[in-house]
Amino acid sequence: MTALRQVAPSVLAFVLVTVPCIASTDERVVPTDAAFAKGWDLYNAGQTTKAVKALNSLMKNRKASTKERFNATYTLAVIALEHGSVKQSLSLLKKADRLIPDRPQVALRRAQAQVAGNQFKAAKKSLNKADALIDAKKQPELFVKLQRVHAALDVKAGSRADAIVRLTATAKSAPKDWRVHFDLATLYEQEDEPSLAIAAYKKVIDLDPKAGSFKGVYAYHRHAALTISSDPNSYGNRALMSKAIDHYKTFIRRGAECGAQQSLIDNAKRTVEMFERFGR
Repeated sequence: MTALRQVAPSVLAFVLVTVPCIASTDERVVPTDAAFAKGWDLYNAGQTTKAVKALNSLMKNRKASTKERFNATYTLAVIALEHGSVKQSLSLLKKADRLIPDRPQVALRRAQAQVAGNQFKAAKKSLNKADALIDAKKQPELFVKLQRVHAALDVKAGSRADAIVRLTATAKSAPKDWRVHFDLATLYEQEDEPSLAIAAYKKVIDLDPKAGSFKGVYAYHRHAALTISSDPNSYGNRALMSKAIDHYKTFIRRGAECGAQQSLIDNAKRTVEMFERFGR
């Protein structure tokens, strides 16, 4: 398998793929076997090409255990999806399913990839399977992810209202999951509801996701931008301006580590310079 190419994320696209600064835990397997752990550690260290090579070698190793080969195959599928390779991810998930059938995370990832690839009928079928396999009480993190993928399909089908209803309910049952609040915030922006979007982005910031994902960092940028643009008196409010500047600076500082587009970072720098001149 060739090394996966880096693909910059679309900031408001509702693909629901977290781009890591290093690596997010999400619904990946926990490394236990030495050979798999080597590939995992390489990916955590940001050495994607070496990680893919190591995991690919393990996946093809017939002497490795079924569990090891499944872990390697599934993680390669996750990496492929995170880097925009929908077709490759689906192919790897099919292989993982042959190794160990009916794993809920595989059904869920397949649905996620199919939504990203606009394969709506197939995504619905995969989601139905995931619904049957995932227990909300026993697997709360997977259940939250399931609701987010359902919401993504709602959005792609043209029903943002249904997605908001679903995610609002999910946020109540999982209030500390910053990803749900981020998803809601982007939807509120698309629905031209700046006050609701600001509140949702603030929840993301308050939770301050330790993974340092692009979305978690981007919340600082959007909260600042919406706060200033939605308040006609913002430029006369020094406290508000100061907070916005702090948020932009956080985005500038952490954004480069998380795959933020350089144009976004440069724009944030220009905005800070303008605000600081205005406040003098």
